[in-house]
Amino acid sequence: MLQGLLVFFLLGALQALREAGMTKAGATPYAGSSGGAVLALAQCSGAANAFFYNESVRLTDFCAGRFNCVARFDPGLRETIVSSLDAAPGGAQQALRNCNGRTFVQLSVASHPTLWNQGAELGPAAARLFGDGTDPLTQAIPLIAPNPALQEAVIQASDRLGPKIGGVPNALGRHICSTIGASPALRAAYAQNNRGPRPNSAAPWVVSEFASVDDGIDAAMASSLNPIWSGPTLTTTYRGVKNLVDGVYTDPLPCPPLPPARGGSRHCIRLSAVPPTYAIGFSEKPIANPTIAPGLRTAMRMSPEEAMCYNFVVPTKEVREQMYALGVAEARAFLDEVEAASAWRRADSAKAAAAAGAAP
Repeated sequence: MLQGLLVFFLLGALQALREAGMTKAGATPYAGSSGGAVLALAQCSGAANAFFYNESVRLTDFCAGRFNCVARFDPGLRETIVSSLDAAPGGAQQALRNCNGRTFVQLSVASHPTLWNQGAELGPAAARLFGDGTDPLTQAIPLIAPNPALQEAVIQASDRLGPKIGGVPNALGRHICSTIGASPALRAAYAQNNRGPRPNSAAPWVVSEFASVDDGIDAAMASSLNPIWSGPTLTTTYRGVKNLVDGVYTDPLPCPPLPPARGGSRHCIRLSAVPPTYAIGFSEKPIANPTIAPGLRTAMRMSPEEAMCYNFVVPTKEVREQMYALGVAEARAFLDEVEAASAWRRADSAKAAAAAGAAP
């Protein structure tokens, strides 16, 4: 979700991996869900990380004074993706050629039992927010479906009120995040809620071939659905398939399913912007074996609870820079582990070879 600080951690880690030669634009396969799908598209295109960082800063700054871009985040996110692909070497069309067959965007198709509103399936997001549908009160809540008129009204209201109240809503949100982070009791309550049972009723749908630049962007957008923030809706549609929810509602850390002949392998480097002790979204599944994640190898300057809270609040410039630096540090610590393990294996192999040569 690019709305919070998560993208800045991922960008820091990706930059460190790129500088170390672990990834190569136009050659390395990428897979991602939610904000990771957007970054996968940007990485395979060859767009400079610095450019995408600046575009993400522009988007978060824009949202800071507009109620965190409630109901209007999608247009801003699309503009960020379009600008990044256009800035890639060779432009957007060449970016599409680089990404086709090498970028795997994971979407989630909801199949939760009927909750309300004439049998519409709303997926695990609605179940988590409003219960399992058995309560008559939740059954009476109307479905928030795509509504251009409502969306335009919200946008106009935020434009009118934004200059008057500035960043007060996000300042309040940041205060709440820091309060949660500083209180052991609140941290425990947040953690318990985050780790509680969740409906797991979304099936993964992976797309890796795109008919056009817009088709690729639409896939990343569908995977990055942020209910209510993206637009006044809980689900979205892609290629005519309805009831799509954010990509993290299935496996949040997919690997590129490529055979070795096409650059794939049995293993991949997994990046998670969420602390490894947490589940993501509304899925029962925890983060699957994160290779690089906040606090996995280095000390975080904020609690995992505060970091998770910032996902829904526009971060300050200081927090953005802090999380980018943490991403770089975590990736470099991982690379140091890889190098140490490789050196140990080389030394062990040399000893085994010497012992074999000395044997009668």
